Amino acid sequence: KTYEIIALDDALDILDLLITDIAGKAKKIGQKNRLRTLKDLDKSALTLAEICALILNTETKDKYLRETIFSRISKENLSKSIETVNNLARPSDDKFRTEMIEQYGRVRRFLPRLLNDIVFKSAPAGKSTLDAFNYLVSLGASRKQFLKNAPMEIITTPWKRLVCDKEDRILRQGYILCFLGEFQDSLRRRNVFVENSDRWGDTRTKLLKNDQWLANRIQICRALGHPVLPHEAINQLTLQLDTTYKQVAANFDENEAVRIDYSGKRPSITITNLDKLEEVRPGFV
Repeated sequence: KTYEIIALDDALDILDLLITDIAGKAKKIGQKNRLRTLKDLDKSALTLAEICALILNTETKDKYLRETIFSRISKENLSKSIETVNNLARPSDDKFRTEMIEQYGRVRRFLPRLLNDIVFKSAPAGKSTLDAFNYLVSLGASRKQFLKNAPMEIITTPWKRLVCDKEDRILRQGYILCFLGEFQDSLRRRNVFVENSDRWGDTRTKLLKNDQWLANRIQICRALGHPVLPHEAINQLTLQLDTTYKQVAANFDENEAVRIDYSGKRPSITITNLDKLEEVRPGFV
């Protein structure tokens, strides 16, 4: 029994490292590709910027606008610049997922063992991930390029571009890579767990229940600095959240470390990295 627990823990540790390594290598490859293509992207972007400047120039009359533009840059070169920008520019939410797809060959080596040799269960928050896991198990040895009736809850908006093709069919490789990212996140949060594992098991089983909780709750709540009654704790947290929210809102316009970016489809908040605080250990100056 002990060796079974140790083996499961070690196997899941390696799985977590493998998924992390695949994402890390995809990021490195993506960064190298991006650096290699920056020169072409800059050239095309400057060309389009020049055209936009002509359009915005109030001295250029509308009826002569196209003639003025094509006298500076030919229609063919302008089309090439647009194509280059569309091919090389990345969405703001892109995290080198295209390069992740290229790592699928490594995933194929361990995926059958993951799907067939380990039994996973889930907490309520991990149900969608477990549904996707069980769906992949049900496919067996099938290597069909397109998947039918796959659970879609795990597919985030950034991944959808690589999971679904133009005909809205679900691509096998994209879906599996998307699943692995969600699976690792759920596993780390213990929303998905292995029943006989120690490090990757269900954390809820370690909670005190029924008479054990009633006998120890006063001592535990005092040690943690929490009220014994749950509604009092919730009221305190609600008040703290409300106060903090109002304070942040009042100082938002003057806060230079925070800004809202409206360039994408949806506004996103950008926060400047905070300065590192040195850790002061007891007994050291």
